[in-house]
Amino acid sequence: MSHFTYAPLRQLPYCCVAACVLMVLNRRKLDRFSQPHIGYALGLAVPPEFRTKFPKSRKKKPSSGWGTEVENPKYSLNHFFTKNNLPLHETCCFPKTISELQQVLQQHIGKADLLVCIQVVTWGHVLLVKNFSDSTVTLIDPATAKTKKVSLRVLFNSIQRHGKANRAGVWVISDNSPVIHRRR
Repeated sequence: MSHFTYAPLRQLPYCCVAACVLMVLNRRKLDRFSQPHIGYALGLAVPPEFRTKFPKSRKKKPSSGWGTEVENPKYSLNHFFTKNNLPLHETCCFPKTISELQQVLQQHIGKADLLVCIQVVTWGHVLLVKNFSDSTVTLIDPATAKTKKVSLRVLFNSIQRHGKANRAGVWVISDNSPVIHRRR
């Protein structure tokens, strides 16, 4: 099943979330923001060697590590959307089974923008879902601004490794009202 058309962006350091959000905003023609601006609004914290590139970033390393802190309500995507008068709403779904992941993707592909928060090596990373078909997911990786295809099983395992406490899962960005996930 086909998803929306995105212009891939390469992330700035520690800005995978900001780059993915910017791709979503650009697709929706709401492109008045930059990665540093979005990152700052999402609680971006960077190590000392990157502070000249991000002068507004937070200096202290949060318990979640360097990067954004979207799990904190004051740095959440919904807070960013509301504060900037954007008609969007984000809902996080942490699938408990591969079947549930498949259902969430099928339910929302082509109707909402989908980001996935996974574990890569030992840190979290956010990518944009471009396409989905049965057992293969095509993602735009902001680390390279290229697409990559992964199996549903690999994606599910990466989500599970990162864990619900780290806000892993599928982030559904829909028009204005909260998305309700219905179990079949």
